[in-house]
Amino acid sequence: MSRSTPESDVRPSYSTIPLTVKFVKIHAAARPAEHAMPLFLYWNPNVQPINEAFQKGLSSSPWANALTYTAHEAHEYFTRPGYDELENGWSITENGTLMIAVRSEIPQVTGQAYDWWFSWHSVETARYKLWNPVSHQYSWREPQSRNWTGLSYQDRYINTTSYVDEYVGSNAAKLSIGFIEPESVGFDQSRWPELNIETIVVGQVLIGNYTETAWDRESYSMHQVRRMPNGYRELRSRFWIAKSNHGSAQLGHDLAVHCNIEMTRK
Repeated sequence: MSRSTPESDVRPSYSTIPLTVKFVKIHAAARPAEHAMPLFLYWNPNVQPINEAFQKGLSSSPWANALTYTAHEAHEYFTRPGYDELENGWSITENGTLMIAVRSEIPQVTGQAYDWWFSWHSVETARYKLWNPVSHQYSWREPQSRNWTGLSYQDRYINTTSYVDEYVGSNAAKLSIGFIEPESVGFDQSRWPELNIETIVVGQVLIGNYTETAWDRESYSMHQVRRMPNGYRELRSRFWIAKSNHGSAQLGHDLAVHCNIEMTRK
């Protein structure tokens, strides 16, 4: 895969910088060119405290693997009314795949707004950093076109692949996220209105490299925006990471915390 990268998104070389220095000077800071961008007005590296419900779920992990299901079974389990027993925390399935669940309240963020965010944020690094300034380092998307005339927000990101560098816990890694039609894993969008589901963003995930094709069909991310009885919204996130794709207990903890932090940004 070849990528032409704008000068503002050329990734600096960190190979000679000690990790502790990297964290202070790069990990939690904008680059000089980003300071001059209008987007910098929204730069905020402060994060919300982890809420009690999430903390309890994380402390109870690993949960029993009887509570897990695969990404290809999510169309049945993830669309049921009410909540899963595992809404916050992580478990390891019988075949060794890591499953993570995180519930966040996003009161006035609609499904349409969430689809807009996924269509907008990944086309340049500065936008991606706004989401999680402490962890996000780099973003690029293929195809790179921003000609979105006549396309819905959902159609602007489906069938695109995001290439990102970010910290999950203390480790930095390259990630590929290939966004796909929810129907490709069994969801029926025509039923969502009666279930108060406003969107589900589905992506295939590869950790450690950039790819457009090397998906294992086990590793996925899903983010569901659902309207609650009080009219506010909740975000229910699920991840499945195969053992061969770096799925582990440590990643279960770190990715759950990472997700909770960035999904409760204000």
